[in-house]
Amino acid sequence: MFAGILFAISVPMLLTFFPIVEFEPLDGSFEEKKQPELNFDSLYYCKYQKSMEEYLNDNTGGRPYLVRINNQLDFWMFEKANANSVVIGKDNYLYEQSYIDAYYGTDFIGEDVIRSKMKKLAQVTDSLNKRGVQLLVAFAPGKGSFYPEFFPDELKSKKQRTNYAAYKEAFEKSDVPFIDFRAWFASMKATSKYPLFPKGGIHWSSYGEVLAGDSLIHFINGLTTESQLNSIQIDAVNPSPYAYNRDEDIEESMNLLFNMDDGTLGYPDFRPVKHSAERTTQVLTIADSYFWGMYHWGAEDYFNNSPFWYYNREIYPESFTKQTFVSNLVDLAYEVEKNDVVLIMFTDANLKDFAYDFIERLYEEYCLNGREIREKRIAKIIQDIHNTPGWLASIKKQAKQEGISLEEALRKNAVYMMVKEDRK
Repeated sequence: MFAGILFAISVPMLLTFFPIVEFEPLDGSFEEKKQPELNFDSLYYCKYQKSMEEYLNDNTGGRPYLVRINNQLDFWMFEKANANSVVIGKDNYLYEQSYIDAYYGTDFIGEDVIRSKMKKLAQVTDSLNKRGVQLLVAFAPGKGSFYPEFFPDELKSKKQRTNYAAYKEAFEKSDVPFIDFRAWFASMKATSKYPLFPKGGIHWSSYGEVLAGDSLIHFINGLTTESQLNSIQIDAVNPSPYAYNRDEDIEESMNLLFNMDDGTLGYPDFRPVKHSAERTTQVLTIADSYFWGMYHWGAEDYFNNSPFWYYNREIYPESFTKQTFVSNLVDLAYEVEKNDVVLIMFTDANLKDFAYDFIERLYEEYCLNGREIREKRIAKIIQDIHNTPGWLASIKKQAKQEGISLEEALRKNAVYMMVKEDRK
C-alpha cells in the first residue's frame, strides 16, 4: 500500500522528467510562466523562489489531467465551476454572471447616460448619411434573458430597469435603423426546431447564429442599392447530440474530465449566393464576441473581408498577424468613410459599455470640429518641418527609402509628432 501511494504521488514528477504521455492542453486564457533566471538579487530577495514555484506548478507532468480531475470533482460534489464568472444553473445550463446582471438590471447605467449617448449617435448617423455611409445597430440576444428560468434560485432577484429596455425605447423614438435580435429570438423560443442557445455556451448557437446572419445580411442589403452582400442559402440542418464550434465555450473553459449532456443541437449546411450588384458592400463592424462566429465563416464569402473592430479595440483582420488598435487611428472618420455600412452589434450584457468610445470619437470629429482642428495642427507641423532644413532633408531621405511621395512622408511624420505630443 505504501509503495502504491509513493508511486502515485511520484507519477507527476516522473512525467515531468519523462513526458511519454501527451495530455490535452487546458482551455482558456493563461499567462505562460517562463523559467526564471537565477541571479544573486532574485535569490536574495526571494523573487527567484516564488517564480520557480509558479513555473514548476504550471509545468508539472500531467497537470492538465490533474486539473480536470479536480474540476470534475468540484462540479459533481459542490456544483462549482472553476472558471472566471461562470454560473451553473438548473439542469446544468451555464451562464456568465454579467448576463444575469443584465437581465435583472443591476448593471443599469441610468437614463441620462443613455439619453446622452443616443443624442450623439443620432447626430453621428446624420453626419455619416450625408457622406453616403449607412449606420445600423443590432441588439444581440443574451443567454440570461433567453433562459431566465434556469437561473439558480440563490441568484434570483427583483427585476429593475435594464439597459436593454432603455436603449430599445430610445431607438424606437429615433431614426437610427436597428434590429432587435433579442426580441426575435424570444418570439421563436417555443417553436424553433433546434435550440437558439446551447446549454454549455454563452453565445447564440451555431443554428441561431446562421439565422441571425441571414436576417442581418437581408437587412443590410435593404439599406444599400449600388452594392450588395452575398445572401445565405441553407441547404440542410444536421442534428447532433454533441456540441462543437462555439456551442460549448463555457463548458470548455471549466476544463472538466467528462463532457456534459448537450441535448440535440442543429448545425446548418449553408453556402453563399452571389449578388448581381456591381460591387460588394463594405461593412465596418464594431461588435463584441457575438460577431466572432459570423466573422469566421462570413468574412470572405459574405462580408468581402470588411474590417471588424473587436470591442472597438482591436482591428481585424490586421490583428491576426500584428496587433493593431483602433485607439491608434488618427483620422477615425476617414477610416469609417471607406465603408458603405457601419454595423454596431452588442449583446445586452455589454450595453453598459455600448459601442465603447466609437460614438464619442466620431461625434468629436463631425460635431465638435475635431477633424478641422487636427488638420490645422498637422499643417502647422508640416510648415515647421519646411522651416527646418535638416529635418526636411531627413524626411526626403526617408521618403526615397520607403518609396513614397514627399507629401505622404511629411504627413506621416507630422501625425507621429502630433500623437507624441498628445501622449505627453
